[in-house]
Amino acid sequence: MNALLLTSYYLVYRSLFMYIGISIFVAALVLGFGQESMHPFIVLLTLLLVSIPAMEVIKHESKSGYDKFVLTMPINRAHIVFGHYLFYLAVLAIGIVITTVTFLVYFFAVEESYVQLLVQIAPSIMLVLLIGALIFPLLYLLGPEKSDGVLIVAAGAAILVSFLMERVVSNLVFERFALNEAETSSMIVYSLTFVLIGFTIYILSFLIALSVYKRKEF
Repeated sequence: MNALLLTSYYLVYRSLFMYIGISIFVAALVLGFGQESMHPFIVLLTLLLVSIPAMEVIKHESKSGYDKFVLTMPINRAHIVFGHYLFYLAVLAIGIVITTVTFLVYFFAVEESYVQLLVQIAPSIMLVLLIGALIFPLLYLLGPEKSDGVLIVAAGAAILVSFLMERVVSNLVFERFALNEAETSSMIVYSLTFVLIGFTIYILSFLIALSVYKRKEF
């Protein structure tokens, strides 16, 4: 598994560092000179930018011929699919760390509550997980040569689903359970609900992608 993760890293490490640098620069620029209303957008943009290289791993594997070579290695197809999904999570975790550190420094400087970070980052985490959950099964099914179109479709569908989920979660947490939006505990429940939904869909996506990949002919 370590070999699969390292291979994914070396396939995209240049673009990964490039997107990390861009995300840090844009986040610092907006936090320093932008309006507070742009903060949720910056959180989402940072996570998306950092995650883009992980979305391109399968395309790079196809171009280099690694996708066929890896099948000759003493590993099963479940390990290959799991490696793609795990690498995506690892890159997303890097984005979360960058976002968290950036905003914690900002909130410390302006003396705002750190709870706002949870409210801003949780829906973005869910959205990025949804994009990954859609991309991998579609790439296995349609092929990496259609990766650009798959990315556009997955992003659009994930944004729509995320918007609907936000309305459902808000209604569930604040109306049905009658929790107070001003309470820290309520906002934590609200935020963690998004993360839980995102990971649940991501796990289901892995099972679907594994089924598709096992039937795939090279």
